Amino acid sequence: MYAANRKRAFVTGAGGGFGRVLCLALARRGYKIAATDINANAANETASMIKKSAGEAESVRVDVTRPEDLESGAERFCKEWGGIDLLINNAGVAVAGKLHEVKVEDWHFIVNTNLLSVVYGCRAFIPRMMQQGGGHIINVASLAGIASMPELGPYNTTKAAVVAISETLKVELRPHNVGVTVVCPSFFKTALMDSFRGPEALKDVGHTAIDTGRLSGEEIAEIALRDMERNRLYSIPHRAGRMIWRTKRLMPEMLHRYFLPADMEKDGARLITWLNKIK
Repeated sequence: MYAANRKRAFVTGAGGGFGRVLCLALARRGYKIAATDINANAANETASMIKKSAGEAESVRVDVTRPEDLESGAERFCKEWGGIDLLINNAGVAVAGKLHEVKVEDWHFIVNTNLLSVVYGCRAFIPRMMQQGGGHIINVASLAGIASMPELGPYNTTKAAVVAISETLKVELRPHNVGVTVVCPSFFKTALMDSFRGPEALKDVGHTAIDTGRLSGEEIAEIALRDMERNRLYSIPHRAGRMIWRTKRLMPEMLHRYFLPADMEKDGARLITWLNKIK
């Protein structure tokens, strides 16, 4: 029988940014954490931070674009810890540019990291969660997966797919006592731009957006984990994000016709300023 009070988490992209913040927030809740990242040293640093705060953690190098890495991680920690109660598919990268100008290799780069990694993580852990009688999955998407802002086609596409995967799993896994939450934040300070591929002008816009975000990563992590604990499907931390989400659901044509700028390099700063004013 699955014990809901067991707290064992497997987190991808845990070597820095939002992944590290999530790990520290989980540690405060008493979770034992498998902190994974393609950068083994960064993952180890996260685990060390958790241990210094009297938490329990182990680190392991995981390349989320390799399904065998996720399968190996699932096998190891489910065997050593007797199961994993929470999978967080967090690892992600950023690619921007006009759709017809983005290099094909950059499409492969972002699809493999942002989308297929979620598929690989779910394939590795869902059968084990079903066998143990329950669990929860948090998929980290983005407001970009809802709003589809211009010149972010690759990022929008992968994050929209993560939302769709989460919605699908929510229904499929309900009979198996496995919950699903998809997190869709807008702009906040994170390490996402470290992986950025695209025009320099858009990179500058991205840095401005992240540096001026009103909510911190810690605040977003707390909101996401509270929504997970309430078994909510959608976790949209920013009020502006919730406004955009509701507008798209009710009046999608209006959102794309009147709200979103045609050129992010010229007008993106104006949109970002508005979004970041609303906490």
